[in-house]
Amino acid sequence: ANYYLFAKLAVCFDVIGRTSESFADIQFESLKKIISSDARIGSWGFHDSLYAGGSCLIKDTRSLAYQLHAVGQDVSLLQETYLANNRQLDLFLARATTEAGIVWKGKKIALLGTAFKRDTNDVRNSPSFHIVEVCQEQQVSQIHIYDPSAMSTFQQRVLPSDQIQYVDSAEMAVNQADIIIIATDWPSFRDISTIVMKQEKKPLIMDGRRLLQEDYAVLRQHGCDIIAVGSPFLPKQV
Repeated sequence: ANYYLFAKLAVCFDVIGRTSESFADIQFESLKKIISSDARIGSWGFHDSLYAGGSCLIKDTRSLAYQLHAVGQDVSLLQETYLANNRQLDLFLARATTEAGIVWKGKKIALLGTAFKRDTNDVRNSPSFHIVEVCQEQQVSQIHIYDPSAMSTFQQRVLPSDQIQYVDSAEMAVNQADIIIIATDWPSFRDISTIVMKQEKKPLIMDGRRLLQEDYAVLRQHGCDIIAVGSPFLPKQV
């Protein structure tokens, strides 16, 4: 059952997400509504997310693949589902360079969210672990991290340093950031639109949860480039 759910997420990422990111006249929400209205398909799994984390889906899929492979079965479909999830996150991060022309080196990053989803302090398979790794590989200057619930758990594995700092609010994290990455769908993160618009420095916003969707137009008018799962690159309009 968990593999089936995981596969449904992967299809959403690789088909609906890629389609709506490639064609400006196709809206993610509209496409999701049309497909999920088919009673044979249902609405679960059409999530606008940069990655499917948590403890169960990935673990159970890999376990099933191992057991079937051990008895000689072809597990390419199971492996591709796992790879599609990883690809979703890698492609999202790569868009900063390929679409926005960002050079990560020396940049200040605001990472919003360390829990794998809202309303939990569970960080198992959180995309933020990989995001931090990529930022370090790209030699960013600072990573300011905030999560309202899961920060202390995340900090046990990602220790603070001169480069990595844990802060007390989303407002502190985004202050003077070059790139803002929204990794967890905490509703409170929607408030950063107002904060960013008041700042002199206008960051690249990477919305991995489409939380700020209603504000994309006004954020662009205030000078922000936006990369969002399920949307083409949205350049500033000033």
